[in-house]
Amino acid sequence: MVQAVTCASSIPMRNARGGTVLAFTLLFTTMSSAGLAYILPASAILESVGERRKALGFDALVLRGRFLNPKTNVTEKTVWKLVKPGEGVRTEIKGPHTTQISLLKNKKSYKFSPGVPPQKGVPLKADLELDFLASTKGDPGGKRGRAFLSAHKIDRKVVSLSRMNKRIIWVIGALEGDLESPQLWIDKALRVPVRLIYGDETSGDKLDIQWLGFGSPQTREWHPRQVDTYRNDELVERLVFHKVMINPSVDAALLTTPKIK
Repeated sequence: MVQAVTCASSIPMRNARGGTVLAFTLLFTTMSSAGLAYILPASAILESVGERRKALGFDALVLRGRFLNPKTNVTEKTVWKLVKPGEGVRTEIKGPHTTQISLLKNKKSYKFSPGVPPQKGVPLKADLELDFLASTKGDPGGKRGRAFLSAHKIDRKVVSLSRMNKRIIWVIGALEGDLESPQLWIDKALRVPVRLIYGDETSGDKLDIQWLGFGSPQTREWHPRQVDTYRNDELVERLVFHKVMINPSVDAALLTTPKIK
């Protein structure tokens, strides 16, 4: 990681005429593999993330992919996903005999199967997909992003730099070597979230969600190529996407709030 330390000290020196002048040391920067880079405050980083997503200007995304067994890395199911800004996110994971559906809408999470109505929606204080993937309205001042950090107990006053798969990353909420504190990682060039670490309020487990492969030929900047979810440092879910369709025709009923059982 990189840490910048500013020092305003003065050193007396002799000039050519024998007089004394002051030479000021202005800035010393200690660097590691991340290289020299300016660290922005969290609000500015989050605002730039919102602006980058807004610039993409899409109405809907449909993705196709695979669900891999986290222990064997073998494909077991197919994945179909719809992301519609302002409306929600629907993910269908289809196996040989069953289909699991997840719907994120209006700050609630619904899980159900075809023909089986869901239980009452689970309220969400903030959600990585709703607040970042499915938002194209920008984020002036990083207001929405700050609310996301607060909901996950991430300290926005702490910002550092690291690397992830050779890319420079802003880390909000943690310093070098700290993978226990709640934190959000942002790709410095692409301005997208790539990692979220936080504590699950219900179970107390440590959750680590990694969005990998942004900018890949398969999904480009629209969506991560791979989504890995770790619980207490153990991989529990891996989704790999191989195709993205921009602004396809979709049935609006797919994002309708389901009738509760």
